[in-house]
Amino acid sequence: MTAARKMRPLHEMYSQGEIDRATSHVTRVYKKGPDDIEENPLRGWGDFVGGFDCLDAYIEPAIRAVLARRWYAVNGPQDPDLQPLPLGCLEMEDAKLQGCAGRMLAWYSRSLAHNDYDIQRHPSFYEHACGILALGIGGSALLEELEHRFPPRLLPGLDKSTVDWDPPPTEQDDGGSR
Repeated sequence: MTAARKMRPLHEMYSQGEIDRATSHVTRVYKKGPDDIEENPLRGWGDFVGGFDCLDAYIEPAIRAVLARRWYAVNGPQDPDLQPLPLGCLEMEDAKLQGCAGRMLAWYSRSLAHNDYDIQRHPSFYEHACGILALGIGGSALLEELEHRFPPRLLPGLDKSTVDWDPPPTEQDDGGSR
């Protein structure tokens, strides 16, 4: 049995100015609804319908996604094939079509989303990519093309079937019964 993960408050990861800018952007996008759907940071995850859907369920995840993309633009790899961080299912699927590096980027983004875009807890792109290659995910073409950039190295907590990362359980999580 896994303990419920507690979502880290935004103010622990970002400045108030960054949070305010992302909130303003996301609120504008969702209030415009269908007319601004192309700007939806989580395009492809659910079908938001302006004027009908409750904004609360969409705003917080979208703000987290926008903040993570902005953080990744500065702190992630600067290689052109690894920018920008894709958000939402549609962008992730598009990234996968851009070759092996794009697939790696899409998998990282999905794993980051799985972790509520917690950029402090989630391993870096580099660590995540090395972990994927260590597990042999994506086949020999992926390994052959990317192993010089991301030397295979095991990443505890990386799920081989989903490529999502979860923090490995600690003794505290399992009551110390190791």
